[in-house]
Amino acid sequence: MRDPRSGLLVCCLCLAWWAGPSRADDNPDAAPILAKAVKAMGGAEKLAKLQLGTFKGKSTIQEGGQEITVAVEGSWKGLPQLRLDADIQAGGQSNQVLIVANGDKAWVKAKDQVQDLPKEIAPFVLDLTYALRSPLLLPQLKDKAFQLAPLGEVKVDDKPAVGVRVTHKDRKELRLWFEKASGLPVKSEVSLTDPQGKNVTVETVYSGFKDFDGVKLPGKLVMKVDSREVSLELSELKAEESFDDGHFAKPS
Repeated sequence: MRDPRSGLLVCCLCLAWWAGPSRADDNPDAAPILAKAVKAMGGAEKLAKLQLGTFKGKSTIQEGGQEITVAVEGSWKGLPQLRLDADIQAGGQSNQVLIVANGDKAWVKAKDQVQDLPKEIAPFVLDLTYALRSPLLLPQLKDKAFQLAPLGEVKVDDKPAVGVRVTHKDRKELRLWFEKASGLPVKSEVSLTDPQGKNVTVETVYSGFKDFDGVKLPGKLVMKVDSREVSLELSELKAEESFDDGHFAKPS
């Protein structure tokens, strides 16, 4: 954990927190799946308020034979702006790490030092959180910029789930599955190139749904990357009306 970028990767994994393409409006199979999910979660109007929001949570990771715990507070504005404040506990030591991603730029602050992160970091962070936050984005997927296609039926936690493939010219392909009975989102999957240049598939399973600010959302996320597994328990998630100037700027 001495290298600030180690903290970055841990935080990313802790969030690190959502067939041929066709137009969403023209697809007779995918659109009803999304409509059912949006209704089950509380409706498009309530979900739309979460374009700006904050959350609090706690995560655990097994790394090198030891358990790492991360208490994290995060905030976001749309898709391109993200801020994570994390307290990482490992080996009896505490590390405070701040990560800010704003468009094509990203920074990390650790031990009172601020670093500009390599240019490949910001896209990785934003594509990852795009997948993890996908349950919050469902109303947006009706926009013509997104193309949808059905993925068929699988089982997630031994329950039937139906899938939708989501493509967008500026985003990685996203695969979503929804519980067939309730309509709630239960799994997302995205293939990324990590900051070390390795191709990885990040699978996230959503469970423990409860009311957050009037919206039914998962209270637990379990992320799997290769043989690594990360769980995130959310204690708070709410919409915000605005953020102070500089909230997503380079840390000082």
